[in-house]
Amino acid sequence: MPIDLILLDMDGTIIQPDCTRLQSSWDMLGHATGRGEEWDALCNYYLPKPELHHEWSTKQFAFFKGLNVQELLDKILPLPYTPGFSEFCQYVTAQSIPIGIISSGLDLIAKKIIEEMSLNFFITNHIHREQDLFTGTGALLFHLHEKGQRINELLTRRNYNRNNVMFIGDHTNDISAWERVGFPLGINLKDKQCYPYVKEQFTNFYQITTYLKNILHAEQNQNSPIYLAVGAMLFEENILLLQHNYNGDYGNLYGLPEGKIEQQEHPSEAVISELKKRTGLTPFLKEYVGLVSEYLTEQDTITRHSLLHLFSLSTQNPAFKKKEGSIQWFALQELEHHRSEIIPRDYHIIKHMLLPKTSPSNYFNCRIEKNSTGSRLLNFTAL
Repeated sequence: MPIDLILLDMDGTIIQPDCTRLQSSWDMLGHATGRGEEWDALCNYYLPKPELHHEWSTKQFAFFKGLNVQELLDKILPLPYTPGFSEFCQYVTAQSIPIGIISSGLDLIAKKIIEEMSLNFFITNHIHREQDLFTGTGALLFHLHEKGQRINELLTRRNYNRNNVMFIGDHTNDISAWERVGFPLGINLKDKQCYPYVKEQFTNFYQITTYLKNILHAEQNQNSPIYLAVGAMLFEENILLLQHNYNGDYGNLYGLPEGKIEQQEHPSEAVISELKKRTGLTPFLKEYVGLVSEYLTEQDTITRHSLLHLFSLSTQNPAFKKKEGSIQWFALQELEHHRSEIIPRDYHIIKHMLLPKTSPSNYFNCRIEKNSTGSRLLNFTAL
């Protein structure tokens, strides 16, 4: 599952001020005025009264009226970033994943973070400034517990699939946000009430970077080609085919033996190992024949890409020492008569790459369409 968007809470997540219990940008700025006790008294009175939060914000905005913006900023800089945040932002940017802040904190701090860490956007409350001074007013875009609603609006407006969105937060006011995304992550969680709502929890952004790398790496592996070794075992004028249920389709048709190529395994080793396991024969490698690039599609979407390395092999004794499933030798000259018994892809491999070649190419493209009734070969063409 891809990550299309990363959303971040700000206060207590990106930054961790140690001046107050809330670790908020509001508190950080309020304490920078030198009137921390007065600021905390406001917080203690209004925090447990959600119905008065608009009144609280009005008093908070007024608290800064007439103060110099830069002088207050100088007192709180550098920002107290959570360990690993810079490295996290660098990695996310390198992956071209949009990343933004959605917080009930202050735009003044969010803008500084955007500038320093090259994030893409922020949605926060606005504290008004004019001629380098705070006006004592602001725009309250949302309260502590309205984050989920803002995320809904954002995802709808920008047409994001919420299952592919990550949100990182730290407190109970982030619960409504975690509930609306596919990757709800917690960092330095402040309350046990948060635990049921997060998929994973961390103590720093180094850990989240590792987690994200693992997700993206798994996705890349899922989309990477599957490497298979295919063996054309020949004895005199006969070819060995075995009966297997190819991709769950084609009934019990016969096909060429094939095996997945493991890491640090040569393709020839994979095909020899598969033949020994299935037949007990002793195969001798003759030559590398060519490559088939196979695409399996469902509803016009590629669901699997396989690269098939084809080898021809021989044996001195065609008698099977063991048989896993039905195995037969088919006369090459009579193969056309058995076409209905052979997997279409493998029939074309034999016809175009093993019998007197109809094409000078040793590289073929193959496309198979899968639907509710089974699979069918769309094309097998030389490149």
